[in-house]
Order: sequence, then structure tokens, then C-alpha cells
Amino acid sequence: MQLNSKYFSILLFVFYFSASAQINTFSPYSRYGLGELNQSVLAHNLGMGGTFIASKNDSFAINTGNPASYAQMRYTKLEVGGNFTYNTLQNSSVKIKKWVTNFSYAALGVPIRNNGGAVLGIMPYSNVGYELKSTTTSSEFGDVINNYKGSGGMNRAFIGYGISPFKKLIGKYNSHNMKFPDTVHTYNQIKSKQAINKFLSELSIGANLNYMFGNIDNEYTALYSNTFTYRNLKRERSVVLGDFTGNFGIQSGITFDSLKVKSTGKRRDLIENVTFTFGYFSSINNKLSATYDTRILNYVLDGAGNQVVRDTVYAANNQKGEIALPVENGFGIGFRKGNRINALLDVSLTNWSNFNLIDTKTNYKNSLRIASGVEYCKDRESNKYLEKVKYRMGFSYNSGFIDVNNTTVNNYVASVGFGLPVGIKMNKKRGDMNFVNLALQYGTYGTTKNNLIKEAYWRIYAGFTFGEIWFQKFRYD
Repeated sequence: MQLNSKYFSILLFVFYFSASAQINTFSPYSRYGLGELNQSVLAHNLGMGGTFIASKNDSFAINTGNPASYAQMRYTKLEVGGNFTYNTLQNSSVKIKKWVTNFSYAALGVPIRNNGGAVLGIMPYSNVGYELKSTTTSSEFGDVINNYKGSGGMNRAFIGYGISPFKKLIGKYNSHNMKFPDTVHTYNQIKSKQAINKFLSELSIGANLNYMFGNIDNEYTALYSNTFTYRNLKRERSVVLGDFTGNFGIQSGITFDSLKVKSTGKRRDLIENVTFTFGYFSSINNKLSATYDTRILNYVLDGAGNQVVRDTVYAANNQKGEIALPVENGFGIGFRKGNRINALLDVSLTNWSNFNLIDTKTNYKNSLRIASGVEYCKDRESNKYLEKVKYRMGFSYNSGFIDVNNTTVNNYVASVGFGLPVGIKMNKKRGDMNFVNLALQYGTYGTTKNNLIKEAYWRIYAGFTFGEIWFQKFRYD
């Protein structure tokens, strides 16, 4: 039995790094909800617009978005990745530019028997990092400078399993019906029953058990110009989360290896099989227990500008509360032609109206996400490098869940990507198993209308995929 422990070492290092590193964002909209949410997919999916629901695992990548895809895993895969974001923030009068690098994900997938697979991984769930300032004026208080700050984020560690429970069904059906002469069953009857058995053989189900952990710190200060009458106000809250949730998915497909020619009425074999895939995804068990500290105090500024606390109005530590995560449901369809073309379409709805963060009442809107993507590879078994590169592109739209100043904050993203094979090819049948996956995104978030802030960002994802055969029994020593 062959086993390579270097993958475990890499994965444990990434687990430690992601759990201890400070994840940053500069988005002012990370003030809302749990922050700026990250998609739960890897670089190869992000290059295709973030599509994943109907993306069946082709044994050369891990689809962490829909755990039903784990059932198609045939080789051990390790994937790690990071991203770089260059962000331009502007309103009607000011423009600033920021950049940040972040850890994106680490995932290890292994096949189980011949009809299942398991994946262990970790990735950021949300990032919080904002600093906002506004000034209000009233006849009673004069000028008041309001400062809002936030930092932290949530991480998601997960373990999942997917299985194709009826994988052998089509083989049993074909072998059984080959024993009967053609007069027993008509051709159309055999084909219709065969299609049903194919669909069930392609059916896979899977689930992820997620451990959500992290902390979010929020701070608000009000600085009064008339400090002789009013003391400055400061409110702090720190939320720590560590609890379990889950999500599950279903996938299936229909493969056509021949088609009927209208002119002759006969069927002819296709040079490449055509497959239509279908998928469903949903999140479950989304009420999480959290602990939070709250403090409200009055302070003044000394001559050096330092805060000097005069009175603690309220302080409470280790309070218990709940976070109700939004429930997401999505459907996807896909089209695959041989190993050359793979096109995907996702439509999902996230129920933000039931979101709850401790004692904060929200009026968020349900959000709609639509994503499409395509991947093209001329010949993955070719000896010419450019012919076996995977070329990807996609587009996504998210209607957004935030409504500020009667304006919905939505998100548009266009992406391109490449799957670059590296290393030594295993053999002609398997092709390349190691890839560098690159995804380049350009997106816009928000608007400059109604005194809001518009984000325009470039984001580069770099993912590294390592493939190997584990748990293989050799016939000879």
C-alpha cells in the first residue's frame, strides 16, 4: 500500500496558518452581516464564474461547493490556493486604492472504494475590515464625528463525503438484457429503461460537516465638538464563534453516445459523448451558538489625543447568543462534450430575511445569484502543451442583500481562468494530474449614487493541484 505523508504535512501547515493568520479586507460593506462573504469553491470554479452546483468531479479537481461531486473522485488530490485583490473605492468626491493578499483554501480529497470519495479542507467564510467616518450636525450637540471600525472574520473547516449508491445499476441492466433476443423487448423499450438506469447510475449524493470558527470585532465612537458639556462615547463588541453546521448536494446526468439522423431514421455513434448534468445544493442546520462581550463607555481626549476613560456605562462579558446563518438553495445544469467542452449555469437564492446576529435586528433582502461559465481543452492527452491547457471564462451576478439609502448593493463579476498542467504526465490514459489553476476576476460592488461607495476590484486567484494514487495494492513487490 502506497501512502505519501508529505500531503498531510502541507495540509496541517495550511490549517495552522489559516487559523492563526489575520484575514483582511477593505470593503466598507463588510460592516454588514458577517462581513464580506467568500465563495466556497476553488480557483478552477472561480475561473468559470464561480459555477459549481452541476460540476461533476472529473477526477482532476475537487469541487468543494457541492459535496455530491466527491463520489466521482478517482485519485487523491491536494489543492491549496491564495488570492491578491486590488481595490478602488470611490464616492462622489473621493477615490482611494487598496490592495491585500489572503489565504483562499486548502482541501485534501481521497477516493473511497469505487463509488465514493471524502474531502477534508479549510477556507475563509467571511472577512471583516472597514473604517468609516461621517459627521453630523445638530442644534443640541453641535458637530459629531462618527467613526466605525471592524476587523476579523469567520473560517470554515469541513469534512465531507459523497457516494453514488446506484453506480453499478446500468452495468447490471445491460448484462441482463443482452441475454434476451430482440423480440422480447422492443428497441425503444430497452432504450427508455436504459436511460432511466443511466440516470440513476449517475446519481450521487453528498454532505459536508462544517465547523465555523473565528471572531468579529466592531467599534463605534462619537466625538462631540462641545466636549465641555458632553463626553465622547465609545461602544465595543467582540463576537467569538465556534459551532457546527452543514450543507448537502445532489447531482446526476444523462449521457448520449449516439443520435438519430433525421434523413435515415437510424442512429449513429457520436465521436464524443455528450452529457447533460444536473445539480442541487442546500445549506442545513444554520443556527450557531456564539459568545460575545459588550462595553459602552465615556471618554475624553488628553493633550496628546489619547483616550482617557471617565466612566463605564455598561460592560458584560461571556454573554451567550445565536447567529442564524442565511439558508441558500441552488440549482445547476451543465453540458459536457467529451473532455473538451464543459459549460455550466447556476441559479441560487439566499434567504437573508431570516438572518440574525446576536441581538441585532436586520432587514436584509433575499439575494439572487446567477452564474455561468465554460471550460475548453483541445486535447488533455496531447503532447503539445497549449493543446492540453484548460481555458476558462465566466460571469456572475448577485443581486445583494444590503439596502442602503434605498439602494440595493449588488455585485457583477467577469472572470477568465487557466488550468496549466505541470510536472510529469502519469501516462497517456490518465493525462496530467498536477495543475496550476489561475483565475482573474474583475468586479464591481455598490454604486456612487445616493452617497454610497462603489468598489471596482481586480482579484487574482492562484491554486495548486497535486494528484497522486494512494492506497494502491501492488501485485508484485
